[in-house]
Amino acid sequence: MDDRSQLFFFEKNYMDLKSSVKQHLEKFEPKLYTKEFPFESIKKSAVAIVLREYFGILELFFIVRATRPDDFWSGNIAFPGGRYSSIHDNYSLKQTAIRETREEVGLDLEKDFDYLGALNEMLVPSFLLLVQPHVFLQKESSKLLQLQLDEREVAHAHWFPISFLFEQFNLLAHESSQLSKTSILIPLDWKRLTSSMFLERLFKWAPNWLQIVVEYPNFELYFPSSKEKHYLWGLTLRIVSEFFKDAGIYQAYKEDQMYSILKQKLYGVSNYWLYNYFVLQNLDDIIYKSHKTALLDRLKASKL
Repeated sequence: MDDRSQLFFFEKNYMDLKSSVKQHLEKFEPKLYTKEFPFESIKKSAVAIVLREYFGILELFFIVRATRPDDFWSGNIAFPGGRYSSIHDNYSLKQTAIRETREEVGLDLEKDFDYLGALNEMLVPSFLLLVQPHVFLQKESSKLLQLQLDEREVAHAHWFPISFLFEQFNLLAHESSQLSKTSILIPLDWKRLTSSMFLERLFKWAPNWLQIVVEYPNFELYFPSSKEKHYLWGLTLRIVSEFFKDAGIYQAYKEDQMYSILKQKLYGVSNYWLYNYFVLQNLDDIIYKSHKTALLDRLKASKL
């Protein structure tokens, strides 16, 4: 991957992605759930999708979160970002993304980047959380900006060509081998189970606990500063897929159907007994309604 000459293999369908992304996001109107979930009623977070054009190749910025016992996403690949602060962010998740990115990796999104817009807010019922991605593009092409990682928050950071990521998405959509399995134990909480419908589950009962064998789509990303393997999966993988759709990247590569294929895999729909119900209706609406219902149920339960 360090040999940049190899990357031009992935640029065979390149159609000036930077212009395409800017044009699509200018027209995009994100779904906002502020009326349904006011700032005071639910935890809110924002992430920054940070882009740069480096010698004609559009790249996306990822971090590996530092290992911390109090962080559920500890050690995972992620976008820079974090929790909304009522003290610093003035009811703006965009400001949350800007502030968290500056604190975590030292990039000044207000000074060195253009703001391209926000994506749909995403509900994460299991954590009573709402997340919104915000997209930024570096103003000066091919300029290397100095990173200053907060080691308490971030272990590694690197830029990855969108064309390479798209090739991995292509493999993920058409290959079943890029699925990993792991076993986890969670408290026996049916509200949590119904809010995690994207998991493929095999059940084994144990007292007060449920053992789950989870099969999730993923692919490996190589971070030069790390000796460990790191995998893009879960919420961050879904955010990338939503970004590819909303920014016109699937369309630019003439792969409009790939989003639908990946949507089923990323939310685990294709292997559920609910499959026929999902494919006969709008998948986006079904997923949102199920997440919204689960989130409202958990909010009510938390107030009892």
